[in-house]
Amino acid sequence: MLPCPVKLITHFDCPGCGLQRAFFLLLEGDVSGCYLQYPPFFSILLMGICFLIHYKVKTSLSHTIMMGTIYVCSAFIIINYLYKIFSGNIFES
Repeated sequence: MLPCPVKLITHFDCPGCGLQRAFFLLLEGDVSGCYLQYPPFFSILLMGICFLIHYKVKTSLSHTIMMGTIYVCSAFIIINYLYKIFSGNIFES
């Protein structure tokens, strides 16, 4: 797997650390392991699906749904990162 450049420089996790491992766990069929590794993964997956639908359809409703998923996904990532910081798990490998 590719090393995280933020972690190499600062020695602590970035908001996206765990995404690669979660993706590979999902490919192996371990859905619960994927969620435990990086909880916002499924919101990112939903955002990607909404982006593809918006790319093909391009209606005002698809744009609204896509923007909503971007906001929800961003909120999940921020909440997950704040949880890692305040629970002391930011220095995990």
